[in-house]
Amino acid sequence: MPRVYLHLTFQPDNFVQTSMKAAATAEAARIWSDYGVAIESDAQPAFCDAGTERLLIVLGGVSDVGKGQDSLGAIHFAPDGTSDSIVILDYRAVSRLAMSVPVVGAPSSQWTDRVRDQAIGRALGRALAHEIGHFLLRWPHHSASGLMRAQHKASWLIGADRRPFQLTATERARLEVTTASGRPLDAAGACGALAAARAQP
Repeated sequence: MPRVYLHLTFQPDNFVQTSMKAAATAEAARIWSDYGVAIESDAQPAFCDAGTERLLIVLGGVSDVGKGQDSLGAIHFAPDGTSDSIVILDYRAVSRLAMSVPVVGAPSSQWTDRVRDQAIGRALGRALAHEIGHFLLRWPHHSASGLMRAQHKASWLIGADRRPFQLTATERARLEVTTASGRPLDAAGACGALAAARAQP
C-alpha cells in the first residue's frame, strides 16, 4: 500500500488535451509506484489511509519556467528549504525535445498521431516525475544519475526503458525520511469527502 498519495491538478485545463495529461500522469505514476507513491490527477484517491500531498501543475512556457532555454520544468524553493506546491512544466519545450529524435529510424515528420502523442506524453510524464522528485524529496539539487539528474537525453525521455529514471540509493533513503511523517487527509480532503458521502443514508 502506498505511503503517500499525490493528487495533481493541471492548469490551464484546456492547454493540452485531456488524453495527454492522463498519459503524463500515468507515466509519472509508473515511475513513482516503485517507491510507495500513488499519483492520480482527477479521481478520488484509492488509499484513504495514506498520507496526502497536492501539487498544482502549471503548463507554461520557457519564460514561465525561468530557468533557461533548456529547462523543461521548475519548482521554487524558499531560503528555508521548503518548496512550493506548484510545478511549472514547459509543454512546448518538452514537445520539441521529444520530437527531436527518430523513432524506429523515422523522423517526427513521418510519425503517426499515435506515435507522436505517445512520445510527447511519455516525455512530459518523465519531466513531471523529475519535478515531483524535488517536491517529495524536499531537495532542490540534482544527482549525477537517475531520475534526479539535471538533464536527460531526448532518447531516454521517449524510450520504453524506464531505468534511467530510477532513484539512487541515497534518494531512496531520503524519501523514506521525508515521507515517514506523511500527514493524513483532513476532513476537507478527498478522503474526508469520500467518508462523509459513504456515511450518508
